[in-house]
Formats: sequence, C-alpha cells, structure tokens
Amino acid sequence: MSVETSEDRAALPPSSHQYLPWLDGLRAVSVFGVLLFHHDEDVFSGGFIGVDVFFVLSGYLITSLLVREFRGSGRIAYRRFWSRRLRRLLPTLLVTVALAVGLNALLVRSDHPISLRQESFAALMYVDNWYRLRTVSTVLGHTWSLAIEMQFYVAWPLALALIVRACRTSRSTVIAVVSLLACSSALWTAWLVGRTALTRAYFGTDTRAQLLLIGALVSLVVADASNPSKRDSQRARAWVEVGGIVGAVVVLGIGLTVKTDSLWYYRGGMALVGFGSAAILMAGLRGTGIVRRFLEWKPLVAMGRISYGIYLLHFPLYRLLTEARLSVGSAGVFVIRVLVVVGASGIVFVLVERPIIRGALRAPRFGVAVAAGVAIAFVSTLVATPRSDGLGLRRLREDLAQSEAAEPRVLVIGVGENSALTRAVRLVGARPAGVVFATECFNGPGDLWIEQIRVTPDPDCSELVSYFADAVRVSNPSLTVFVPDVALVASRIVDGVVRHPGDRDLEVALRSWFGRVSAAVSGESGTFAITTPICPALVDAALLDRLEWLNTVVRRWAEATDGVALIDLGSSPCSIVSEQSLGVMLGEAGDPR
Repeated sequence: MSVETSEDRAALPPSSHQYLPWLDGLRAVSVFGVLLFHHDEDVFSGGFIGVDVFFVLSGYLITSLLVREFRGSGRIAYRRFWSRRLRRLLPTLLVTVALAVGLNALLVRSDHPISLRQESFAALMYVDNWYRLRTVSTVLGHTWSLAIEMQFYVAWPLALALIVRACRTSRSTVIAVVSLLACSSALWTAWLVGRTALTRAYFGTDTRAQLLLIGALVSLVVADASNPSKRDSQRARAWVEVGGIVGAVVVLGIGLTVKTDSLWYYRGGMALVGFGSAAILMAGLRGTGIVRRFLEWKPLVAMGRISYGIYLLHFPLYRLLTEARLSVGSAGVFVIRVLVVVGASGIVFVLVERPIIRGALRAPRFGVAVAAGVAIAFVSTLVATPRSDGLGLRRLREDLAQSEAAEPRVLVIGVGENSALTRAVRLVGARPAGVVFATECFNGPGDLWIEQIRVTPDPDCSELVSYFADAVRVSNPSLTVFVPDVALVASRIVDGVVRHPGDRDLEVALRSWFGRVSAAVSGESGTFAITTPICPALVDAALLDRLEWLNTVVRRWAEATDGVALIDLGSSPCSIVSEQSLGVMLGEAGDPR
C-alpha cells in the first residue's frame, strides 16, 4: 500500500535525519527509573513512568521516520519498515528469552519452579500485555511494553497513511485528527477506571496509545529539528527551554508520588506524563539550554545507546541477583545489579544488536535467522520449563502409590504448586514415611492483587477447598496438616476493594477461609492442624513484615477455633531450619509404627 500524491505529502512537515545524542540521554534517564522501580517498588513506586517516557519517545521517532520516508518517496514501504523494526527489536528479545529459560532451569533446582511456556510465547508473539491481564508473569513480565510498541509499529503506519490521504494538503487537520485520537485514548482510560481492573488500563494498547500519539504529535508539530538557532527567535527558544524545565519537573514530581494503583494516574496523570515528556522533547529539539546539555552528558548518552538491552535483560537478571544470594544490603544489591545489567547489555549490543542493525544478516538470511531463532526459543522453552499437572488428584495418587508406609497417615495440604512446603520435605531429603501432599494451586480467598495486577484464579482452582476435601477422602489420613504458604501474604481483592496485609478486612477474609478449609476436611480427617507460614529459603526481606502479620493471623485463628491444633514453627517468620523441622515433625507424625 502506498500514498503517492504531492498534495498528500504537503500535509506532513519536513523532517531531517541526524543523530541526536540527547535522545539517548533521555532513554538512559527513562530506563534508570525502571531499574529503580523493579529494584524496590515500595521505595521507588513511580519509576514505572520511565516506560511512559519511552512510549512518547517511540511515538516521536517512529512518526519522524514515517514522515521522512513519505516526504522523500511519496510512499511508505511497509515491508521494509516492519523489517527494520524486527531487526531492531527481535534479536535482543530472543537473547532475553534464552536467558530467562536458562535461569528458569537453574531456579527449578534451587528456588522454585517457574513455568515460562505461556509467557515466553506471549513475549515472542508480542502480545504479553494482553496475556498479563489474565495472569502474573515472572521473568518476562516486562515485555508487555515491548508488545505495545510492536502493535503500534504494525498499526500506526497504516493509520497515518489513511489520515494523511484523508486530510490531503491540510497539515493542521492531520495534527487535529491525531490530537483527537490521543484525547480519545486518555478519556477511554479514565472511563475504564472503576469499571474494570486497573490492569486493563495499565496494560492495554488502547489506553497506552495516548502516550505514543503524544509523541507522534511532537513529530508532526516540529517542522525541522536540524538547526533550531536559525529557525527560532531567541524568545521562542527561551520559552521552549522553560517548557522543557517545567515538563521535567512535572515528570519528576509524578515519578516521586505516583503508584501503579493511583487512580489519578489513569484519570489524567498518564496524559500529564506524556505532555511533560513532549515538553522535554521540544526543549531538546528546538532549544540549546540546560535540558539538552544535561541529556547530552556522555555517561547518559553511552547508557542510552544500550538502553533497549538494559530494559530487556534487567528483569530476569534481577531475579537472580537478590539480597539473599549476594549477602549485601539493598543499596549494594542495586549497584551490583546495575553493573551486571549494563555489562551484559553492552556485550549484547556489540555482539548482537549493532551487527544486525548494520546489516550483518540481510534478507533472506535475516528471515531464515529469525525463523530459526524463534523456533529454537519455542523448543527450548518447551524442553527446559516444567509443565503443571493441573489441579486434579493425579499427583496425590502417585504419592500414595509411592509412599513408604502401608497406609499413609499424614496429608499435607497447602496453597501453591510452587509452595515452600514442597521443598520442606521433598527437597530436604527423602520423604518421611506416610506423608503425602496436595498442594496444586496458587490461590486463597478472593482474587490476588500482586504488583498491582489482578490475578483471577484458574477455573480449576476456584474450588480449592473442595479439592482439599477430595484429597482427604482419597488418602484417608489420621492427621491433616495445613501449611499456609508465602502466597497468602499477597494483597487481595475483598468485596471489590484491594486489601493489603495488615488490613482488618483481609484478616477477616483469611480467617474465614481457614475456617472453610477446616470445616471441609475435619469431618474426614482424624486431626486437623495448621502451621505458621513457611516461605522460600531465599525470601525477599521486604516480605518479612507481611509474614509476621500472617503468623499472627494464623495464631489468633488457631487459638480461637475448637478442634484445631497449632504447629508453631517458631518466632522467626521464615527460616530453613523451620522447613527442616517441619519435615522431621511430619516424619514422626506419619510413622505408622
């Protein structure tokens, strides 16, 4: 498809093509905010708006490329445009998926199994943002923004060509139409708040379109960025500089105060970040003052050149570089993380990104390499990641068949296929005689609210209490032990409201759920006991306060409930010793002698 009339070309502004180092500086500042956010989301809760700045920047750059191509040839070569985008984006994504799969294979043996199959597919197909509306991603969850950008790259060239053809010679009409689209996206986002989960507004391509379109507007408005000193009066440049400073203050102010569940962010705050970012862009393009000079600082420019790799690689590497593994404080962990991520990104840039961008693999070899890379990623993900057995009782029956005891005496029930209680016995040593497990679901009362993401349980998990009752009937134990998992310290949606650990309403919901579990299994089981929670040995220090709160909830409920025995694992919220002690305790309780 092409648009070829001279009248159509007149509807677009002229555009120059030259390297602007301050753009890399802006990329560096944006990605640094993301690095801070994912390091400690409680302390740096607004760092996620670095992604917003990226969206605005992408909208500007892509529209500038399209405008330049259209004004030069009178058409947009869609196939070549999309091929360039794939050459820029896909190779590093394949490296990231390979890294995630490798780390997953390592973590399966040391921490907890993580299923990467679906999210790897979602990442490679550039639909992770929609995938995240139905589940929590692990080491590839950050690819949601990449998915939105790729979807924009597919749709925007076609949409812009249609708009230009419809508007003909009227450049102002093109700007007005794009402005209307951006406003529509912002209003749609605000309308969604309160009518659906915030994740819909956070991850939606339609809601994030406002940021990309604001960036596109900058490209359409700015006539020529090549020599602002000749194009603008001194007064005009001064106003642009002031606007850039104000924009930077606005973006910084929002970044220091906003959270991903702040309703005002979706009711205009996102658009405000977009306009602030646009003001920074204008100051860089048409000004020569402090904003541009700061963004042209050489360390920022150098970091910005590898910012794409930094963004993609940091998320899986962060999962590996934790406080528990590094045995240093939070600040030290952040320094190590940044050094490792920047170093890895530099290597990927030199060995992968830059050669391919410069044409190391030309068509059709690039197409063959892409197909081979995607195929290898799919196959390696299938081979290297575990597959869940589903909720059912199949694993429990296998446990019963393999049990050392003639008649199993202890049934362990709990929340989470990845539960720490599995490691407490299965991985500490040989399974104690007479102990079987029913721990197939990551669930609990209400929908989870993890990292500001609503997680609706799998349909098979919706009746987890009934599953526990079925497990008791199948195994016929003399003792049923319910082990609360770290999953229960997550925030949850109770009666339509997000409740966090420490809230009275969440405590009431958990105690009520414990009661349902007890009532469902006590009629079939000789004795029902509940332990204080255990958690992964390498627990994040930020969880300790939540675990202590959950300990208190469990103790209060057990003490106030008749017929329930409390197995208190100690004053520490979480320890390996407690896990080993639990294994010994279960072995003694399950001894059939």
